[in-house]
Amino acid sequence: MADKNMNLCDTEEDERQRYIFNMLPNYFIIQMGAEPNKLLKQLTTGLSKDHRKRSFQIAKALNDSIFASLDIYINAQDIRKGEMSANLYQALIRIMGVAPDSKLYEHTKIIDTCVSQTLSESVINQFKVYLYYEFDYESDELHVDMNAENFYMHLLLSFVAHLDAYFHHHECSSTVNPLSLGHLFQKKPDPNKLQYDAETDEFISLGKKGSLFTRTSRTFLQWSQTWLYFQQYQEMPESTRGINNEIKWPAINDPEGRREYYIRRTSEGKWITLIDLYWLLGIEDRTDDDESRKALHLRQNNMAKYIKNADIETLEGFDHNFVGLIWLVYAFFQILYDKGTQSDSDSCIIYDDYYDLWESITDHYESKVSENIKNDRIEWPDYLKKQATRNERMA
Repeated sequence: MADKNMNLCDTEEDERQRYIFNMLPNYFIIQMGAEPNKLLKQLTTGLSKDHRKRSFQIAKALNDSIFASLDIYINAQDIRKGEMSANLYQALIRIMGVAPDSKLYEHTKIIDTCVSQTLSESVINQFKVYLYYEFDYESDELHVDMNAENFYMHLLLSFVAHLDAYFHHHECSSTVNPLSLGHLFQKKPDPNKLQYDAETDEFISLGKKGSLFTRTSRTFLQWSQTWLYFQQYQEMPESTRGINNEIKWPAINDPEGRREYYIRRTSEGKWITLIDLYWLLGIEDRTDDDESRKALHLRQNNMAKYIKNADIETLEGFDHNFVGLIWLVYAFFQILYDKGTQSDSDSCIIYDDYYDLWESITDHYESKVSENIKNDRIEWPDYLKKQATRNERMA
């Protein structure tokens, strides 16, 4: 008898979308220290429809990348039906040191539960009910007849939006008002050069030169510079012009002026890996000294053991890494930026659902902050607020 909860439209494409979604945590891990693209291509394109052959292909891709330097080897039988585990997103935030008793971890468990099952009405309803009761979130876009790609994107947007809200609550909610970093990092019409007309649903040029669209790495760098400046001077800068000379950059070995070149290159849209970010912030020794190499080796070994044994407890004990968490928010939108740039440099995808999710989850955390603290907080500078605030729903 057919499962009455199964969508009639459930197809091989649904399973492909679910598989791609499940591969993203591993993709994020690879991007932490290298230019992306190769692994994702190996894990999402050209794979055999035969699950047995596919398992060999996935195992080889992982052994050639994440586990290349390890004694532990992933075999094809470790890959279960083309997916490595039922809780990959939990694994991702555990290696970032997020505690299992946190709201973020609870949310991530729901996401893993949804993506570990074949798409059905009951799966969509489970996620919809969770968002409503925990964050008072409702959306007409989230319904039982939505297609697989839209549903899994909604799951992913909720995950990234929670990372965004979680970072603010734990790192800067006592000093600065909330800012949607994910909305800031999206590739979208530059509000300094294009103005949206809600009545005509069109953009009006303001006549300024340069690219009409924002760049994800540039806005991430602008935010990072602003945050460093604020931490040092306890006030917000008025602009990013000349800010590099005002910031007291951490001492790093930079005899060839790599930092200046790096910032210029990044402003052009190039990737910022997590290793790059550590270097920029003066914490590059986390990957260079013996202790850090041992820690990295331990992480990789634990990840391999987790894939082989599907035991999430093997990923205990990592330090809380707020730099890594906010990098994940950036990395997600950089993936989308690259995808849009490759297809059409004059296009962008605006995720209004992201902003709605971020607002609902942020409201949950804001309810835990006292009014006295809120009254004493300051605002982010206008050049960031202008790009990070959604004035009109566009999609």
